[in-house]
Amino acid sequence: MSDWKTDEFIPNWTSAPGETIQDILVERSITVEQFGKILDLDEAVAKELLVGNLEITETLAEKLAQSLGSTKAFWMKRESNYREDLIRLGKTK
Repeated sequence: MSDWKTDEFIPNWTSAPGETIQDILVERSITVEQFGKILDLDEAVAKELLVGNLEITETLAEKLAQSLGSTKAFWMKRESNYREDLIRLGKTK
């Protein structure tokens, strides 16, 4: 019998919420410029969101839910998990 636990998965990597957003944008053929306009963000700021440098606030989570789907809670949890993973991996600035 193995000591390996099937219910415990702790990766040595993380995925920014922006990766999920990028997948949706590609699927819907939305450019970063268009995405920025949808969220009322400058294109440069939208790019920062996509690479994980801009933290998703409650207001931004609400806009993401309205424009891309899912819920505000989903986007907040996605952000929270990402930030926790960065700390766990020692990748915070």
